[in-house]
Amino acid sequence: MDNLISIITCTLNSAKYLDELLTSVLQQTVRPSQHVFVDGGSNDGTLEAISTYAKIVDFDVVTLYAPPMGIANAMNKGAKAATGEFLIHLHSDDLFYDINSLAIVQSSLVDRRSNWIAAGCEYVNAQGIQRGIGPSGPYSRAALLKSNILSHPSTVLRRSTFERMGGFDETLGYAMDYDLWLRMSSNERPLILHEITTKFRVHEGSTTSSNVKAMRREDLTVRLRFTKGISARTLACSRFMLIELLLSHSKMHETYLRAKRLLNRSEN
Repeated sequence: MDNLISIITCTLNSAKYLDELLTSVLQQTVRPSQHVFVDGGSNDGTLEAISTYAKIVDFDVVTLYAPPMGIANAMNKGAKAATGEFLIHLHSDDLFYDINSLAIVQSSLVDRRSNWIAAGCEYVNAQGIQRGIGPSGPYSRAALLKSNILSHPSTVLRRSTFERMGGFDETLGYAMDYDLWLRMSSNERPLILHEITTKFRVHEGSTTSSNVKAMRREDLTVRLRFTKGISARTLACSRFMLIELLLSHSKMHETYLRAKRLLNRSEN
């Protein structure tokens, strides 16, 4: 089991939440083989926290210094430095769900020959309070084409497969993970774990929350890359326009959620 799992964490002035991530790794009943940090030039104590962490752990810690060129670029650089057979991309404001998260992942990887697995994720706010759990429904490629139902930190990739697929598309600013999931799912279904393994933090400083509209538009762009047929592409664009219309009116948010559920049912 040596060199089984490498964790990759991208940092840039991440001191506010980094300690929670590092603590969650230290508390694991199963250790990773490596933790790779890709830092974009932090000056807030992030690098000092990583240095202290590296001195007390019993696994390899690598810190790369790279000028900010987008999160996809940073994650790809981290993957190139990784030595583990499998990769977990865990951002600096995310963390493992509980002390058994890596044990669950490792057991699944050792017992099966899957190239990627997808587990559950708890979505929390800046204070760590739960705001939801994903995915909201069963996995299928059809469901994935409707929306990105896989959680970034809870998806584990075989490094050789990640490299063969070309890694994350660095021309994308938000939906690089969605693009990779769709590319991978065209060849192989992920192993689905029903256990929750990570917590994904959504807060004002995160890309997910601060650029929501641009993220939705890029999601559509990626979705259309893999959607075949005029009718299917038209339906995807129509869904997007309906969601944009409903979200433009805060009082209609619940209507949007109900409409989304109805659309999902009608397409099954």
